[in-house]
Amino acid sequence: MEVIAHIGARIAQARREKGLTEDQLAAATHFSVSLVRHFEQGTKPTSHAFTTPAARELGVQLGWLLGQEQVHRQHQEDDNTVAPALRAAMDAYDDPQLPGDVRPLSDLESVFASAERLWRAGRYDRLITVLPELLRHLYSHAQDGTPGTEHAERTHALLAATYSAVQAAAGRYGCTDLIGMAIERHLAAAAASGDPLRPAVAAFRRSQLQMCWGHSTRYFARSSAPSAGSPSCRASGPTRCGCSCSFGRQWSARGRVTATPPTRW
Repeated sequence: MEVIAHIGARIAQARREKGLTEDQLAAATHFSVSLVRHFEQGTKPTSHAFTTPAARELGVQLGWLLGQEQVHRQHQEDDNTVAPALRAAMDAYDDPQLPGDVRPLSDLESVFASAERLWRAGRYDRLITVLPELLRHLYSHAQDGTPGTEHAERTHALLAATYSAVQAAAGRYGCTDLIGMAIERHLAAAAASGDPLRPAVAAFRRSQLQMCWGHSTRYFARSSAPSAGSPSCRASGPTRCGCSCSFGRQWSARGRVTATPPTRW
């Protein structure tokens, strides 16, 4: 909440210095006035869909708006313990180099649950210390597992979720090379997870980030073209995903309805 409040305060500060009202900023960013007010008061977290156009409209750097210039200084001062450890773990996918035994997958799921809480709380300084070891253990499980088995699918589902956390942590520390690497790894892991929703979520996250980087035209064109094997929404009957599509029915048929999907994919 402290990080959210800090970002909100900067938005309000930049808006006043620009001489804009909340209504004018809301109109310029295509968000409601009430939501802009929540952002400024720190009662709701912002998203790149808001902060990117807001920074442009307010005439400030996005990094300043997000408070990342301080994070970058911390990264430079502590270069041996922040990004390099995560980058080394990302590079170790084919050779995890674990010092001891591989931890059980159930333990790793608990580790990720703790990491997810750090993520939600905006504790990226602690999150980035948890992810490297988690990745190395998951790589070991992925190497030892037989593709298509329940264990392999659980491993890749957890890998997909972990890569999503890597994207967030790398973005917070301004490591764009790691963001790109995590995006592609997220897509690959999601495809092997056995969960038909994960590839869609991974593709959405990639499109979302690319749009924030100004690559929206290519993704709008891609989204308008039908893809091979894409689910249709012409089926009937209630499904877990909230619509009547075969995509959701497949998800339900695989028995995923009994488990609550993670909020961070």
